[in-house]
Amino acid sequence: MAYSSDLTNAQWKILEPLLVTPSKRGPRHGADLRHVVDAMLYISHTGCQWRFLPDEFGPWTRVGQFQRSVHGSGQNDR
Repeated sequence: MAYSSDLTNAQWKILEPLLVTPSKRGPRHGADLRHVVDAMLYISHTGCQWRFLPDEFGPWTRVGQFQRSVHGSGQNDR
């Protein structure tokens, strides 16, 4: 299901290189990173509580963990 807060393909094309960081074993994040970012935007736009995140975004704990890692690493300062 698409939400009005979801990234467009053009927006994702700009953000993806900033969020997908390479490592010796390949990209650090799975293929569902875009869903995680869409979930963060959904929460930001709706004010939804983490635990009430719709199931199509995946586990709320995964989204919260990624948000904390981005916030703590300074990636959101780019």
